[in-house]
Amino acid sequence: MRATQVAATIGRILAIGLVAYGAFRTLYYTGSLGGLWLIFIGWFLLQAGGAEQMQAELQSALQGLTARDIAVPAPEPVSAGATADVALQVMMKTGNRALPVMLGDQLLGILTMSDFVKLTDRGPADAYVTSLMTRVADLKSALPSASALEVVQMLSKSGVAQIPIIDENGALVGFVTRESILKRLPLQREAQRIAGAA
Repeated sequence: MRATQVAATIGRILAIGLVAYGAFRTLYYTGSLGGLWLIFIGWFLLQAGGAEQMQAELQSALQGLTARDIAVPAPEPVSAGATADVALQVMMKTGNRALPVMLGDQLLGILTMSDFVKLTDRGPADAYVTSLMTRVADLKSALPSASALEVVQMLSKSGVAQIPIIDENGALVGFVTRESILKRLPLQREAQRIAGAA
């Protein structure tokens, strides 16, 4: 982590130097496109260095944590008999992008905002959530005990907005989202600040 921070700082200094030199060449050497290229390269290196440092901090923050540790609680479910317009109203009211669909105590599937494209020629009031949801058997999910780093990789590779965390009994524990992952960074930075002060 320390090595990554040092490398990122050096890279940032070099990138800023490239941008400054590129701006100088552009301003004082009329018609020189080399300065614009240096600005572009410097800006690219600055962005890449920041992303690399963010990734290292994230890996450090998630080290030793499980999927349960970084999951946000599951929202209130919708019943299997609910129509799509009811679910949509719940999503808009609560801001949740995914809702569990339940039949009694049994989790049937997850309904997400992207599932509404399946409506095609039907109106939301004419379709039940069970016809739109992704069924449990087809979900990309993880156990609560799974490594947090593994779940993050699963989230980035799958292209979905959330990974449901489902226990051995089939109960939905919560969702791992990009937002829930990024919440760990400030906590990690605060822990490092306290450790450094001590």
